[in-house]
Order: sequence, then C-alpha cells, then structure tokens
Amino acid sequence: MPSQPKATVTQTELDPSHRVKNVRIVDERLCIDPEDGQTVSVLVEIYPRIANGTDEQRANWQLIRSGLGIH
Repeated sequence: MPSQPKATVTQTELDPSHRVKNVRIVDERLCIDPEDGQTVSVLVEIYPRIANGTDEQRANWQLIRSGLGIH
C-alpha cells in the first residue's frame, strides 16, 4: 500500500495569535495560554511523561519556534 503524504504547515500559514505565552498545570490539567488570551486545557493523563513527572520536571518547559511549540 503506498504511503500517504504527510500534511505540513508552514510557519507563514500559522496565525501569530496561536503562539504560546504560558504553560501551566492546574488540577491535573495541562493548560496552554496562547497570545490571543484564550486557554486550551487537556487532561495530563494523556501525556504519560508529564503525568508521571515531578513538579520540578513539569515546570521545566520551554517555548520553541518563537512560541509555536512547547518542549
């Protein structure tokens, strides 16, 4: 079976308001605050490395690609 082409998004296609401003964990939810003022949150349990991390490890995050990603 032939492989499917991967969907790609170029940096110029991304809305600058989607850049991440802050990341935090509140009540076992990963909360991501983009620059547009909204908050996106998901249960930490869907990310095992975060769910099993210590508070110190969870606080050790950094923005990548000028806020377009989190590491």
